[in-house]
Amino acid sequence: TIARTLPICQVRQVAYATFSILQIFHDGNAYLVEFDNPSCVFVRDKTIVDYPYEERFIEDKKIREYRFHVKINDCFVASNKYASLKEKEISLAELNNYPIILQRKNSNTRTFLDDYLEKNHLTITPSMEVATISMAIALAKADFGIAYITKEYVKKELHNQELFEIHTKEKIPSRWIGIAISKTHHPSFSTKQLIIEMKEGKEHDQRR
Repeated sequence: TIARTLPICQVRQVAYATFSILQIFHDGNAYLVEFDNPSCVFVRDKTIVDYPYEERFIEDKKIREYRFHVKINDCFVASNKYASLKEKEISLAELNNYPIILQRKNSNTRTFLDDYLEKNHLTITPSMEVATISMAIALAKADFGIAYITKEYVKKELHNQELFEIHTKEKIPSRWIGIAISKTHHPSFSTKQLIIEMKEGKEHDQRR
């Protein structure tokens, strides 16, 4: 592996070289591995967001691995309490007949949904608003209602059939993920300017 080939300073015991490698596959899945570089951040819809990763050791070197999809999809999920909806395709308006669990306002996922609903002159009224994705998943598994979730975060529950995806007549569009700068190192002047422009663009969009 690349990690095995990196020379080590005998005095400071640190690698002379570091690396970050991004591999994107034809199906849209991506794999990012980092060694001794400051951790990256992800940019989605002009917003810097956190994304899960795993750490493991290779040749006594700590490697950080991200596995994600460059396009992410949101979906509505429910437990078997709502099994009657499994074979149906229902409208977003019809979802208001059921208890809906959404993340709090101004979260990335909620903002994306709210913007989509507004543009399409639709309304969904949540029965519960929660702070985190994990809370929404836990409540859906406990039969409290139908949760709106980023699909990549609920793959295990869907695979284990603890939850199922509700198919809606309106197709909610995918969102793109971008990879940006270090959280800990000072960005270059050009990178700072990019962040400023992204933030200004988002504020402009919110005012419209």
